[in-house]
Amino acid sequence: MFKPILALALVAGTAPAFGQSLPAAEFGLTLGTNFARSENFKRAESGFTLPLRGDLGLQADLAVSKYQTARSIVPSGGLHLTYAATGSLTFGAFVFGETPADETRVSMGIEAVVETGPWHVEGYAGAIAAVNDTDRTGRRYGVDVAYAATPDWRVTGGLHRDDFDGSGRGFVQLGADYAVTQSLRAGASYGRTDRGNGVLTVQVDLTTGPVAFARRDGYAGLPGY
Repeated sequence: MFKPILALALVAGTAPAFGQSLPAAEFGLTLGTNFARSENFKRAESGFTLPLRGDLGLQADLAVSKYQTARSIVPSGGLHLTYAATGSLTFGAFVFGETPADETRVSMGIEAVVETGPWHVEGYAGAIAAVNDTDRTGRRYGVDVAYAATPDWRVTGGLHRDDFDGSGRGFVQLGADYAVTQSLRAGASYGRTDRGNGVLTVQVDLTTGPVAFARRDGYAGLPGY
């Protein structure tokens, strides 16, 4: 189960060397379990930052999610147009596509991230629509917070919500992560769905440079739902 995480850790030591020639990027692996359903899941994701002009930038995301049950692999991807208003505040607009439940859905919205002192706060809000059935619509919103308790340790938390086609899904989580190296962080979190299911996740993130925003597909904000 942990082989992908160990593989990522092995290459982390070389990241500063090859990161000089790559665009700013981050790569993440997540493994988790939903205790109520005794179901494991895994996810791989990436984000790449491409500078445009001045304070404008473009971020491209890709992700793949998989559950232990018969559900197929769910790919997703999207783009963010970013604007660095100040050194600590960035605004963005995103469009994201995903294929859960054998249909294609697209979400679009706005987002912002602020970093001040030990705090990192990121929020977003947007609309969701099924591509083949425009009557099936909804909304997606959430916030993630991280507090740097020490130079290496952070306390993390998040609250996310999807309301789609008359049904809602919510998730809240609390966790911590640790800077193993300058480019590698490892962490764990525990969360609960609005149905009372407990979800445990472990994650590693490898970075070659700053990426403004997280992924915006449903599995990013609602892991293990």
